[in-house]
Amino acid sequence: MKLLLATANRHKIEEISEILAAYPVQLVDLRDFPPVDSPEENGDSYYANALIKARFYGAHTGLPALADDSGLEVDALGGAPGLISARWEPGLSQAQKNLQVLERARGKPQGARFRCCSLLAYPDRPEVVFCDESCEGTLAAEPRGVGGFGYDPIFMPDGSAVSMAELSPAEKHRLSHRGRSLRGLFAQLFPHPAS
Repeated sequence: MKLLLATANRHKIEEISEILAAYPVQLVDLRDFPPVDSPEENGDSYYANALIKARFYGAHTGLPALADDSGLEVDALGGAPGLISARWEPGLSQAQKNLQVLERARGKPQGARFRCCSLLAYPDRPEVVFCDESCEGTLAAEPRGVGGFGYDPIFMPDGSAVSMAELSPAEKHRLSHRGRSLRGLFAQLFPHPAS
């Protein structure tokens, strides 16, 4: 099965490729096709935004398209950054965003979670396959680690003594929202577990 990774985010391409390495699929990404502008992600849920990307890039390439949408939800911030995690506080660098989250949540409940919806859409039929998953945890006291990307340095998964950015790639994929979501989706496509 040949699938398009419907994202221009190189970190996501790398992670998804590692997570799906054991499955019988050939993954290609947008660098293999003529350039196209990104669609506006104006959905009201992770599912809706993933569907926007999968449909848009699937139409552009003619391939089944695998997209995901994810975000960090911080209890002390009413669930923000949430759906707009990648676009939250657009004038700030990612490192500055991480510090801003910690500053705004200081002295408040530290519960947080990463959420992800992975979705596969086909260019020639209406049905989609998807899986919503989350990774519960708490905010770190300060940014920790240099692995991962995005908000990983400030998120401590439940049961872990280190931040998401301090985990090995294999351990991150085992615990993470994206790893859980992709495995749940592919369990629907390939009912027999990948070895």
